[in-house]
Amino acid sequence: MIRWIRWTAAALALAVIAAAFPAAAQTPRVLLRLKIDPGKTLNFNVSGSVTFSLELNKSQTTTTAEHSARETVRGVRRNPDGSFVVEDALLDFRVKTEGQTQSLPDTRMTLTVRPDGTVVNVTPPHPMDSYPFTLPDHPVAVGDSWTGPVDEEDSGITIRGTETYTLAAVEPSAGGQVAHIQTRIEGSVAGADLPDLPPDMKGRFSGSASGTGTIDWLVNQGRLLQTADTLSIEGTLELSGQNETVKAPMTVTVTSKEEAAPVAPSTSTR
Repeated sequence: MIRWIRWTAAALALAVIAAAFPAAAQTPRVLLRLKIDPGKTLNFNVSGSVTFSLELNKSQTTTTAEHSARETVRGVRRNPDGSFVVEDALLDFRVKTEGQTQSLPDTRMTLTVRPDGTVVNVTPPHPMDSYPFTLPDHPVAVGDSWTGPVDEEDSGITIRGTETYTLAAVEPSAGGQVAHIQTRIEGSVAGADLPDLPPDMKGRFSGSASGTGTIDWLVNQGRLLQTADTLSIEGTLELSGQNETVKAPMTVTVTSKEEAAPVAPSTSTR
C-alpha cells in the first residue's frame, strides 16, 4: 500500500510538472520600438571623457579631456508610412582640458527614422544606420542577443566593427517596463591625414577597438532612459615628415554617459 501511494504521488507530481512546463517555458518577450510623438521634446544630460596616452621616444604623455552637453530630441511629425521625423540637437557643448574650457558650436540633425530604429535620411548628411541604437527586428526575451554595425568617422579616424546587444533584464517602473541592455563592441580603427598636425607632417593610425556598456530603455514609452559605456582603442600612430618616420604606441579611452534630465516641477500659480 505504501509503495502504491508513493508511485501514485510521484505520478501525480510528474503530471503537475508536465502540465506546468509549457507555461513556464514561454519566456516573456518584449518588443523594443522607437516612439516619438510629434511635439514631444525629450531632454538629456551628456557627459564623458577622452584620455590619450602616447609613448614617443621612451617618454609617455597622457592627456584627458572632459566634456558635457545638453541633448534635446524633438518629435517633428509622423509620416504616413509610420516613420518619425526627429530633430536632435546637441547644445552647450563644453570641453575641459588642462584647466581650460572651450565651448563648441551647437549642432542639429534632422532624421527620418522607422519605429525599428532604422535611419532613412539624415540632414545634414551623416553616416548613421540606426537611431538611437540598433533595435532588434523581433520581440526578445531576457538572455537574447542581436547585433548591429559600427561605422563611425570623426577627425580623420574611422571605427568599423560590430556591436552586440544582450537583454539582461526587464523590470517594472513608474513609467512602465524598463529593459536593461548590455552592449559589447569589437572592431578595427584606421585613420589617414589626421588633423591638427604641422603642414610638413602626416599622421596615420591603425589599431583595434573594444568596449562595453549599458542601455536602459523605457519599453512602453519607446525611448531612451540612460546609457553608459567605455570604449578602448589601442594601436600605433605613425608620424612622417622631413624624411623621417616615427611609430608610437597610442591608447585612447572614451567614456560617455547620457541620462534623461529630470522634469522640472511646475511653477504655475493660481
